[in-house]
Amino acid sequence: MKPIRVLHIVTSMNMGGIENFIMNNYRNIDRTRVQFDFFKHRDTHDFFDDEIRSLGGKIYYAPPINPLKQVEYDRKVQNFFEEHKEMYSIVHSHINTFSSYPLRVAKQVGIPVRIAHAHATTNRVDFKTPFRIYTKKIINRYITDAFACSEASGKWLFSDFPYQCIPNAIDTLSYLPKEEIKEKLCSEFGVKDAFVIGMVANFSAIKNHHFIVNVFKKIVEKIPDSYLIFVGDGATREAVKKQVESLNLTNRVIFTGIRSDISDVLQVFDVFVLPSISEGFAISVLEAETLGIPCIVSTGVPADVKLFAEMNTTFLPITNEDVWVDKIISLQNEKKKNWVNEVSQTAFDIKSSAKILMDFYEHKFNTL
Repeated sequence: MKPIRVLHIVTSMNMGGIENFIMNNYRNIDRTRVQFDFFKHRDTHDFFDDEIRSLGGKIYYAPPINPLKQVEYDRKVQNFFEEHKEMYSIVHSHINTFSSYPLRVAKQVGIPVRIAHAHATTNRVDFKTPFRIYTKKIINRYITDAFACSEASGKWLFSDFPYQCIPNAIDTLSYLPKEEIKEKLCSEFGVKDAFVIGMVANFSAIKNHHFIVNVFKKIVEKIPDSYLIFVGDGATREAVKKQVESLNLTNRVIFTGIRSDISDVLQVFDVFVLPSISEGFAISVLEAETLGIPCIVSTGVPADVKLFAEMNTTFLPITNEDVWVDKIISLQNEKKKNWVNEVSQTAFDIKSSAKILMDFYEHKFNTL
């Protein structure tokens, strides 16, 4: 029997929170029963493309969404859906408010299961903002089902439409302490015996890297043997690098770029920070928490990212740098408590999450 093929609609498949969510589930589903394919809005070779193909997935390309060229976009997407209608009865879109565009066409063509997945709690502000506001208002017209990474993101995107929270889960066993890996990476980064503050996030304005650079400048003045490690890449990386240079922090701030060994790199951090303006869920915080790393995150991160009250996670507003400085410094010699056993018993373990998704797809397919 052939597997059910589910078409995931994405912007791209580079390293990022949404992409990691999809890939974590993709690796852990039974691919003899459910297979993932991808409809990307960037005709580029992305970080996960080779792995997708190795797992049996297909990759297709849509034109970038341009609200001023909607007729052209609709025509191309309609042609694709009509050509592949027999292959895909389930489409699952991860492009937030702009899911309205492909899912509207999917409804017109007659694809019976149309899922929109909320991964954010705010709209990005740029020239497309009015279109994001509009597509958020109409998205419920075109969906049959709604998923969200958190209660906050689901309520924000779908309002009164019923949605199901699908945890941004992790492979918990990957987050057991690995002392030899930690020593190796400390040597690689040149941070052995230093105080290391780390952040894992794509470089974009909403992640607020500039704020933490200013905070770190003040920390170095008090703890000279400190380092700040940024893991990730993106549009604002060069601007952040220039800020680092202007503050004479070049020898203290490390840009690792995209890494596939996040669970290993995290072992190096003494404190994890995430000063985001807003977040849908922030899987990187869960990863750090599972390792027992003290986390300082903004109040723009949903509170449910702190799975257990005893976890060493603090939420601070991004209106006062000095409060962040004092809190981070207070954690310099904090002991870590690993949470793998506890997290593995929750829905945030990837095996649990993948089963939820697979059961959902199979139920929808078998009731068509």
